[in-house]
Amino acid sequence: ASSASAARALELLTCPYDVPASVGHVPPAILEGAVADPAPGSTWLTHHDATPPSVFAALNPVTKAPAEKQWVYVRRKKSGTAGDPDTAGDHSYVGKWMIMGVESDAIDAWFVECAKAVEAGEFVAAKAPAGGGDKGEKGVLICYTQDFRDRGDAERAGVALKRRFGVGMTLRYKTDSATYAGMYASADGGKGKAGKTCCYEMRSGSLRMDVDEATYCRCLELAEKHEDRPEEVITIDD
Repeated sequence: ASSASAARALELLTCPYDVPASVGHVPPAILEGAVADPAPGSTWLTHHDATPPSVFAALNPVTKAPAEKQWVYVRRKKSGTAGDPDTAGDHSYVGKWMIMGVESDAIDAWFVECAKAVEAGEFVAAKAPAGGGDKGEKGVLICYTQDFRDRGDAERAGVALKRRFGVGMTLRYKTDSATYAGMYASADGGKGKAGKTCCYEMRSGSLRMDVDEATYCRCLELAEKHEDRPEEVITIDD
C-alpha cells in the first residue's frame, strides 16, 4: 500500500495542475486533405473509420455541429469482437468519466483532446453535445470505458484524462445503467430521484479514485437486470 501511495505521489508531481495550452492541438499538415465526412447512416455526427478520431473532431467542431445531430461522437475502430461498443451486444457495464461545465470557447479543443485519448487507446469512445451544450454556454465531455466493474481500468482512464487536462480538474464517473434507470444529477448536490448518480470520483488535486460503494452496488444491480436483454441497451449513451 505504501509503495502504491508513493507511486501515486510521484505521478502527481509529473502531471500539470491547470489545463495545458497544448490541449486539442493537431498539426495542420495532418488536417490537410483529410476526410471530414461523418459515417453514413448514423443518428449522431459520428467519425468515419477512414479518419482518425482527433482529425474528425478537429474538422467537425462541436460548436458548429447541427443541434439535430445531438452528439459529436468518436470511437475506436470497429473490431467485430464480443463486448466492443460498436458491435451489437450487451453494453450494460459501460460507464464514462465526465468533464462538466466546459465553456463554449474551450469545448472544441477539449473534445479534440478527448478524441486523441480515444485514438491512444485510453478510452473506447468519447462524445460532446452538438452545438456545445445548453444554449451554447456550457457543455459536458464524456469519455467511455468498457466495463465499470473493472475499477483498475476506470482509475487508469481517469488518470490518463488528468494527465491531458490537468490534475486540478474534478472528474465524475457514471454508469450507463444509472442513465438508463433515469438517475440524473439535480441542483441538490448531485442527488436525483434515485440518490447519488456517480459511483467514482477523482477530486481536484488528486489522482486517487474515490468509490461510493452504495452507488456502485445500485448501478451494478441495475446493469445486471439488463444482462440478458441487450436489445434494450444497443449503444453507448450518456
